[in-house]
Amino acid sequence: MTQVYDLSPPRNWQDFEDLCLDLFRQLWKAPGAMKHGRAGQPQAGVDVFGLPAGGSDWFGVQCKKKLGGEVTEDELTAEVEKAKGFNPKLTRFILATTARCDGSIQQTARQLTDAGPFEVVVYDWDHFCIDLSGRTELLRKHFPDHFAGDPSDLRSHYLRHLFTELDVVQVSKVSRDPKKDIRLSSVYIDLDVMAQVHAMPSDNGVEIQLKGDNLYLKHIMERARRQGAAADSGDFSRRCTALEAIVASPRRVLTGRGGSGKSTFGRYLCLCLAGQLLGDETLNHRHLDGQWADEAPELRPWPHGELVPFFVELRRFVRSAEHFPALGEAGQARHLVDYLATLGPQDAEMGKVVRGAMASGALVVLDGLDETPAAEEVRERLQQVIAGFVRTYPECRVLVTSRPYAYEVGQEWRLDEAGFLEESLAPFDHAKIERFVTDAYAAFAARNRLDDEDLQPLVADLLGQIQQQSSLQPLAEQPLLLTMMTDLHTSRGGRLPGARSMLFEESVGLLVDRWNERRLQESVASLVGMDEEQIRGALELLAYRVHRDGGDGADQAAEILEGALFQALIDTRARYGNREAMVPEEIRDYLNQRSGILIAESPSVYRFPHRFFQEYLAACHLERFPSKRKPLFATQPGLWREVILFLAGRLTSGDGIWTLVRELVPGPPNESVEAEDLGFERALFAGLAIREHRLWQREEKDHQTKLDDVRDWLRRAVELGALEVRDRAQAGQVLGLLGDDRPGVGLGEDGLPIFEWVEIPSGSFRMGSERVDREKPVHDEHVDAYRMSRYPVTHGQYQAFVDAGGYTERWRHCWTEAGWAWKATNDMESPRLVGSPFDLPNHPRVVISWYEAVAYCGWLSEMTGKEHRLPSESEWERAARGVDGREYPWGPKFDASLCNTIETDLGMTTAVGLFPKGESPAGILDASGNVWEWCSTRWRDTYDAPEDNALEGDAVRVLRGGSFANDSVGARCAYRVRDDPDGIDRLIGFRLVAPSELLDSDSSDL
Repeated sequence: MTQVYDLSPPRNWQDFEDLCLDLFRQLWKAPGAMKHGRAGQPQAGVDVFGLPAGGSDWFGVQCKKKLGGEVTEDELTAEVEKAKGFNPKLTRFILATTARCDGSIQQTARQLTDAGPFEVVVYDWDHFCIDLSGRTELLRKHFPDHFAGDPSDLRSHYLRHLFTELDVVQVSKVSRDPKKDIRLSSVYIDLDVMAQVHAMPSDNGVEIQLKGDNLYLKHIMERARRQGAAADSGDFSRRCTALEAIVASPRRVLTGRGGSGKSTFGRYLCLCLAGQLLGDETLNHRHLDGQWADEAPELRPWPHGELVPFFVELRRFVRSAEHFPALGEAGQARHLVDYLATLGPQDAEMGKVVRGAMASGALVVLDGLDETPAAEEVRERLQQVIAGFVRTYPECRVLVTSRPYAYEVGQEWRLDEAGFLEESLAPFDHAKIERFVTDAYAAFAARNRLDDEDLQPLVADLLGQIQQQSSLQPLAEQPLLLTMMTDLHTSRGGRLPGARSMLFEESVGLLVDRWNERRLQESVASLVGMDEEQIRGALELLAYRVHRDGGDGADQAAEILEGALFQALIDTRARYGNREAMVPEEIRDYLNQRSGILIAESPSVYRFPHRFFQEYLAACHLERFPSKRKPLFATQPGLWREVILFLAGRLTSGDGIWTLVRELVPGPPNESVEAEDLGFERALFAGLAIREHRLWQREEKDHQTKLDDVRDWLRRAVELGALEVRDRAQAGQVLGLLGDDRPGVGLGEDGLPIFEWVEIPSGSFRMGSERVDREKPVHDEHVDAYRMSRYPVTHGQYQAFVDAGGYTERWRHCWTEAGWAWKATNDMESPRLVGSPFDLPNHPRVVISWYEAVAYCGWLSEMTGKEHRLPSESEWERAARGVDGREYPWGPKFDASLCNTIETDLGMTTAVGLFPKGESPAGILDASGNVWEWCSTRWRDTYDAPEDNALEGDAVRVLRGGSFANDSVGARCAYRVRDDPDGIDRLIGFRLVAPSELLDSDSSDL
């Protein structure tokens, strides 16, 4: 259930009593409850009294209407004294008040309970707001203004209902205080996607990586130009916003990790559109347009007018037997349209709202594709429904959200054929983290009556901890975890657990406390006859079973049937020797009104608040029962990925984590291992645990062989092209930390770079293409024999030059005159760093100017006595393309699985050589994508001019190969761009060539 906000207490005393009567009848299942004075009852002491159905425990309610004032301890004590004389005798006395929560009064109520004849409960207005959630009938009866607008205006009623459902950050689910929920609109931070917009100097225009409507993309470009001018910069880059991604395409799939904010973005977008239609002053189009709200209409980020929003949780839709197509039935638009009619407060009449929206324009958010099961062709049927919907209603805009692993390239149920474009959410950057923490604390302050002088030190402390503790920084980049961190920091008085597993342990404790909270002498513990430790064990067992039985963890939502929950409780009770029968009806009724570690989705279906909690609790179970681990990891390692990482976090003290590493990787790979071997997945998970807990930095020599075995598996994964692309990219990152000993990637024993060379024989090849003028004319180009490095120069290989003093006077002679002048003008004492993973030793060295690349070649030539240089443009194309004029190094057609481009959707460099199947005919890797590569050649507009490779001067130079941030066009072998020699960018690197006759016959001798 979600909490109803902005409810004002009834101003009429009689109305307040009526509200209390109706609500407490439902809360305590007492349909016979009545107001004092009815049916010949003259007793004093309470205003409402009743007897729960089938029970003998009388309760009485005293209505204390304060209209914002406080209840004093004297008033509470006096009311309790009067209630003692009520006949029949009370078991519970409730003081229902319109006052807000007061901790001291609640403490007094507990003291009076301990000392008196009955339980004393102070039921304040915050309790009313929480327990009225989802009770639409009561809300309509007692708060008609909450559904503002003409009572006959069905659309207004629906939109107000949408506000109630969506405008909430359920902080209470990770807090012991049930009154800390805050409005989503008060803390929402604009999300970015991985695509970038780059506003260059005016003569070069604007580059944008986002795909979609060309006209709208031009507007984004113009905004980028203006932002660049406002920043007083001729070269301005930023990520595109999630809003821009949605606006640029009427059909978009937004992917992101669990907790990345996908659902929150969809909810916020719906809220703003609903607010615009309702005339709300706080949420509307101006909120979406932000700083551009007062600019010309074509520059505003939201150009699509007033659309009616619908927010659909796909896991609920596919479980709706009345509306989702049955197995064997083709999915159609009507299935979704009929379901939309159930989302409002008046199902029977919502069809009119839906039909009107389909005609006037609507935005439909389909949230959580990854939370729908792949079994029984559910996703295929869902694909049919969505495709049918966009065909039938082409004017409607549709947003689908999913975790990345549930929307991999090549999946048959993807939505590409229906016209959907995919974009990935970017993590929070430092500015967004700071803004979120500041706004969230301001919202907490308003709820908890904190003064500004108390607020600011807490904000500064949390931001300081995030910045100073490396283990917290990646957590803070995820909105869900940052919300938890902020709430935990508040509840712990300014302290925060450091590791991810500790953070979830704290959060689970708070969630279990909230779920088990005593309400009128009842709690989960009292109903099931288990103490808190036993309940925790039952939840861990339940999480383990749900995870184990869900099949492929990437495809199955964490839905828990009532029978599974009860069985976990029964089995845990039996393990502790308790075999007494439980009363399922009582437990069911209680749990359906609770929120916390389990959430009731229907009278018989539950789920954990987030998949992370299911995975964490499953890890706790496997910590208790380690004998269960090896069989699971042996057959289904992918299912247990997050579980393994959480388990590693719980085993960091002592040798437990090393035991886990050995369970995952019993030894090195054999020479005949194939790419499909499940050992690669297990090795990746072991590697991720090693990275997260920095095990390679521990001084524990006894465990070095375990690190070596993991490293060997990851090296083979890269060499064979094993694992999915995203996982292989992570394997490459961990390999960079453990020591990537592949030939041609690192340094030799003498500390100098060692390269793997490929031989290019003397001869002619077809160069250029007819696509664009700068690639013309197609012609035969002769090159003398040479050798080219198999990979781009890595960060580790370039660092040898830096460590040797390459930027000092000692090596000035290796620089061109123009290069040294540029270095001096910019006070360059070393190259710029970008941060991980760009700066890992086995990733290509980026943010290197042409001047620096040339100086590196001069230094290396002198250190080895053998010439090394940048390739000419013709040498580069010959090595990448071969002699048959192919489009890409591997053949005629683009394949996103063979390179690192924007289609691969990694958003960063990868370890060199990560795509072995993308090898060129000559044998070089990374010729398409990863990083642009400097050539020695001066730019010429066409090939009609001769090739000029003179090094001196500041002439514009050629770049080849494309990058991780460019699309398939830029990855063509013939594609060529230019940049000034002082240009530096995280998209640009370089590789080397050497004259063939000056190298030994062994291609890896340097």
